Amino acid sequence: LQKAPRAPLVPARPLPASPALRQAQGTRKPNPPQKPLPADPLNRTSRLASASARAPGQQEAGLRLVPLRPAPKHPHQVPRPPHTTYT
Repeated sequence: LQKAPRAPLVPARPLPASPALRQAQGTRKPNPPQKPLPADPLNRTSRLASASARAPGQQEAGLRLVPLRPAPKHPHQVPRPPHTTYT
């Protein structure tokens, strides 16, 4: 009986070309977990921002930015006469 010539053993998964590359991949650290963002208080401005982000181009009827009072008007400055001292 004649035996068939054996092929050299080949690993099922080929090894990387350089061992330095394999070590660099093995020592990679995962990123630390990120801090969660602080909770946003439900005030009027955050609701307006979330409403506009949800439906861009559409404005909800209940959430309109209306000033509570008109802007203050400064009185007209009247030039004062020079201060006179009493003698």
